[in-house]
Formats: sequence, structure tokens, C-alpha cells
Amino acid sequence: MSPALSLLRSLLRGTIRRRIYLTERVPTVSGDYGGRRFDRIGVRTADGLAIAGLRSAPRSDARYTLLYFHGNGGCAATRAPLVEPLVREGADVVVADYRGYGDNPGRPTEAGLMADARAFLDHARATRAGPLVLFGHSLGGAIAIALAADDPREVCALITLGTFASLRARAPAFARDLLPDAFDAAAAAPRVAIPWTILHETDDEVTSVAHAHALFEASGAPGRVRLRILTGGSHALDAAKLSAAIHDALAPA
Repeated sequence: MSPALSLLRSLLRGTIRRRIYLTERVPTVSGDYGGRRFDRIGVRTADGLAIAGLRSAPRSDARYTLLYFHGNGGCAATRAPLVEPLVREGADVVVADYRGYGDNPGRPTEAGLMADARAFLDHARATRAGPLVLFGHSLGGAIAIALAADDPREVCALITLGTFASLRARAPAFARDLLPDAFDAAAAAPRVAIPWTILHETDDEVTSVAHAHALFEASGAPGRVRLRILTGGSHALDAAKLSAAIHDALAPA
């Protein structure tokens, strides 16, 4: 490849990456989020970055700990209110965030976000208030799937919502060869050995419900993986539907 074409490819990849990671730079601060207090927490990644997220205020009666990975948009400060209803119902919620989001340093990449996620998983393991549940929405679901596939220690369940089979499958055909990151959730799916609930709305306007079926088929484990197709919603996170899925995941077999 000529130097000119190489430079053009690099520029295009940079432009695509900016379209993938729709960061919000709202500072991560302790305070009221949706009617409940969340406190700023910090983790340090394997590559040395200090990344901040949020955690619901400590409680002695927590029923479980939920580690929440949001999608490619937003940040911890704008996503914490979405899971506040779960705190009201007795959850201990850790809202993970990523480099380049909120007031965190760094630039988002797949490798970087996975390093951030592993640091938050280590934090949740060390401080969990009960059974540990991984939940990922949209791109965050691909992150949660990869974690569950690679290091499920102490994690009792995985729940994903509106998650694509892979970033390549989700992207327009003309851009697939230029994608700088893969997030190949379908490739990781067969290695998920813990109970997994795949949630997807039929009218998801961002990620087709076909991606949920593809993930379910890729898992190769219909007895351990449940596919729940939801109606009446969109790509947005609905805490009431998530709560029902968590309740089912934690119910005695």
C-alpha cells in the first residue's frame, strides 16, 4: 500500500472511530442520580489509567451487585439514572465507565475499553454485596460477553440488552473493512459458561433483533442461554424489564 493510501486509510479509521464512540464529557461526581445517591469510585487499569465510575450508596440489605456497562454513547453520570429503579428495589449497582468518557483520561478503543471493564470487574468482585451479575447494554453487552467468556470467576449471571453480534455485522457494508475495532460478541459467545439471558426489543431501531438470534445460535447452549424477545420498547434501557430478567436469573433452579 502506498504511503498516500496508508495515510487515507488511517484518517478514515480515525473518523469511523469517532463515529463509534459517542462520548459524553459530563464529570463523574458523587451526588443524586434519579433520586438515589451514587458515589464516585475509581479503578486503575492494567495499562495504568485511573478511570472513574459511579456506585450506588452502600446498603446492608443489598440483594445482589450489578456491574453495568453502558453503550457507545453517554457516560456514567448520564447512565446512572437509568438504573436507579434497580437500586430502589434492593440492588447494589456499579456503573462502569470508559477512557475518554465523563472526565476520564485517554481515548476509547476496543482494547482500552476492555482494560477498563476488567478493572471494574476486579473492583466489583472485591466489594460485591451479594451475587454478582454482569449487565451490558448495546456495545456494553459485547464488553460483558467478552468478560464472561474470559474470566467469569464469582459472576453468577450475564444479561445483555440490544447487543449486536459483532461491530462488523452492525456496520454498513462499505465501512466494514475500515473498522478499527471488532467487538465480535458472536465469536466470544460459545465460551460463555455461566447462565446468560439475551434481551432484545422487536422494535429496536438501532440494532436489529436478528443480532439477538445470531448471538443465541452462536452460543450453542440453549439450556444455559435464554433468549427473551421483548415488545413495546426500543433500543433504550427499560429498568422494569431488566429487573424482571435479573429476578429470573437469580431465582433458584
